[in-house]
Amino acid sequence: MKQFALLMSMLISLGLNAQNWAPVGAEWYYSEIPVQQEGVTFSKIEVEKDTIVNGQQCSKIIGNFQCPWSGPQFTYESNDTIYFYNSEVDTFQFLFDIGASPGDTWEINYIPTSISTDTAKFIVDSVGQTNTAGETLRIVHITQMNVNDVNFGFYGPIIERVGAPQLLTNYFNCHPEGQIRCYSDQLINYHKDTSIPCDYSTVGLTEEAKSNINIYPNPVNNALKISSNFEKKYTYEIYNLIGEKVSFGGVLNNQIDVSSLEYGTYLLKLNDGLEEFSVIKFMKR
Repeated sequence: MKQFALLMSMLISLGLNAQNWAPVGAEWYYSEIPVQQEGVTFSKIEVEKDTIVNGQQCSKIIGNFQCPWSGPQFTYESNDTIYFYNSEVDTFQFLFDIGASPGDTWEINYIPTSISTDTAKFIVDSVGQTNTAGETLRIVHITQMNVNDVNFGFYGPIIERVGAPQLLTNYFNCHPEGQIRCYSDQLINYHKDTSIPCDYSTVGLTEEAKSNINIYPNPVNNALKISSNFEKKYTYEIYNLIGEKVSFGGVLNNQIDVSSLEYGTYLLKLNDGLEEFSVIKFMKR
């Protein structure tokens, strides 16, 4: 009986410690725009192991964390709420709630340095569901209410297990992850856009490969012109640096109208219909 009781205790403990969010072995891939380089590459973030921080069981996440993050990050889930460890204040802080309802509000308090203290405020617009690899996952759509008043943001939609377009918050737009590409663990394999491989990169391509497609002028005011070594009919998608699709359509007369875009830097994805594509960075002025 004692052995049976011990076995049941171990099984219950394993069940309680099972991680729905950030389980060991989970991997994320994000688009990344390298500093002082042309093109686009990727960041890979993964859960290395379970660990204890300040008495809290959590997941240790390793990868290309930069500016202001450095070194591994730590996160855990409790009752559908995700928390991340802020080393500046040596405590876990609220990140998002996958169990939220429309109209709910929340705040993320972020203190990266002694220079400033910021609080971002959000409202839940809607909730829904999606199906990935046979698993039904919840989705939470949010809007940041004070985006112009603070130095960092957090963007949706937030997908259960997968998270948001950026794993953590972005501060002064220098967090490395942009649009999420892929997420995988033992249960699901999420691929946001199957036309873009998880580890796709234009950084390091030969000049011959880069010359297949060119865009000009760059920076651009109204019309972006496309030149290619091949006569193909392209469709296009334009993303901002937080991964939002802001424009799409067909390329007409080798031109794309970008006059309605706001000033800033964007990623242009061209597709010839045969899953051959190029991702090119350009600036709208």
